[in-house]
Amino acid sequence: MIKVNIKSGETLSFDLNSEIGLNEWIKCHNDIKFQNSITGIGIIYSSQWYTLPLPKKFMTSIFYAEIVKNRKNNNESVGERVICHSDEIRVSLLVYYGKRPRMCRIDVKKIGKCRFNPIVKKGG
Repeated sequence: MIKVNIKSGETLSFDLNSEIGLNEWIKCHNDIKFQNSITGIGIIYSSQWYTLPLPKKFMTSIFYAEIVKNRKNNNESVGERVICHSDEIRVSLLVYYGKRPRMCRIDVKKIGKCRFNPIVKKGG
């Protein structure tokens, strides 16, 4: 389950494991006005809330969320990941499913200037 905080003070929930929740997230994710209103995104799993706030002092930030599948068995979900692209940096937070030990992973990667983003229209 992902939670998205927006500028109006609301917190929206999306269950990426259900088809309805995934479709709602994709619809919102593709809306540039929605992207610009995000102040943070997080994952709730096993009564824990893992958050990725909006990075400060960057020009543009785009958020994304996905279910992570096992490489060997593509039908098995192993966790959820939220990603933030801010200018030339990508920060991702991956929360693994499982009872013991509870585990998450944070990656920070310099990816360079984003040349193409389908939701960011030129001049818009």
